[in-house]
Amino acid sequence: MNLTLSTYHSNISKEYNIGSILRSFIMEKLNAVLSYIAGAMDGDGSFSIGKIKTKANPLYFPLMQLTNWRKSIIDVLVEEFGGTFVKMNPYKKKDGSDGHYIYRWRLRSLSNVKPVLERLIPFLRIKRKRAEFLLDFINNFEFIRGHSLKSSVLEAREAAQIKMIQFNYWNSANNSLTSKIARKNTEDPVFWAYVAGMIDTDGSFSVKKQQRNKGTHVINPRYLPVISISSMDTRAINYIRQNCFFGNVYTPNNKDASSGFHFQFGIYSKKDCAEFIKRILPYLVGKKENAETLLDFCENSVNTKYCKGGISDEELCFREECYQKLISLNKYGVYKSSLIDLKLSAGNAGDDRAEAGVKAGHRERLSEKTS
Repeated sequence: MNLTLSTYHSNISKEYNIGSILRSFIMEKLNAVLSYIAGAMDGDGSFSIGKIKTKANPLYFPLMQLTNWRKSIIDVLVEEFGGTFVKMNPYKKKDGSDGHYIYRWRLRSLSNVKPVLERLIPFLRIKRKRAEFLLDFINNFEFIRGHSLKSSVLEAREAAQIKMIQFNYWNSANNSLTSKIARKNTEDPVFWAYVAGMIDTDGSFSVKKQQRNKGTHVINPRYLPVISISSMDTRAINYIRQNCFFGNVYTPNNKDASSGFHFQFGIYSKKDCAEFIKRILPYLVGKKENAETLLDFCENSVNTKYCKGGISDEELCFREECYQKLISLNKYGVYKSSLIDLKLSAGNAGDDRAEAGVKAGHRERLSEKTS
């Protein structure tokens, strides 16, 4: 699917009377584009009210932006909604060297942001309330050039800006896990496009390499597939669990979770990873090559039961190549957190825990808090 469809496509069917089937096809594609962008905005995007101090009245204005080091994601936003983007200086790594260049997309002003919010809000999960609040701010905004604003109007706009800032506080995030779990995978392309947007911003494809475990007969390293999506807010994860049968939810036990809850949706078996990738691959933009590499690993690595017979050099070379390629594509390496199982999906709990090397513990206590 081409994720850079222009907005004028929605009027084609009306102008040329091309029929209900083709009209439905076009709208499905457009909805998938918007759903992908919603997933990306829920990941790395923001909705805010900007403020510029002037000699007269302070200037308050709506602002949407998304920052990512993958320019391909920025290109989708510019193509679909317009706006501007800037290439920022690379961030500094821990060793002092330069990392990636960062790209920031921005869309501002009432006339530009309003139509985008109206199209995007139905597809948002995590940031829908703040987008709706920003739309209300625009609809109630009165601008008269050259006129001084009453103090009550300025106070209302300042309060609105503060409210938008509070939306971004970690303690405003939802941390309740849904008990409604899908029994089968949905076929809705809008859902899979949204998940693709989330993974392109807050997700990863990787291969975890485990060296020989003490007390076992396993000699060769184990290579295990990992697909994960991390978030401090469970609304997107709940959406995934209600429509996707694959995967489980965990809490990473690392410094990122020190300020509050931090959740991770993960898939760890080769079969499930392969099926999941096939469903989202048509919609991925930034991490398509990452997904294709992991799919190649899942479909073409040979299973060797218990590794008693050893693994051929050719097979080890293939697994290592996939492992190293994903490290290179991810740039930051492979995610290696200690995981605590929150709730295991029926049917594959034992396999997933064994595959991922998950440390089980505190499950009952955490489940009570999040039920």
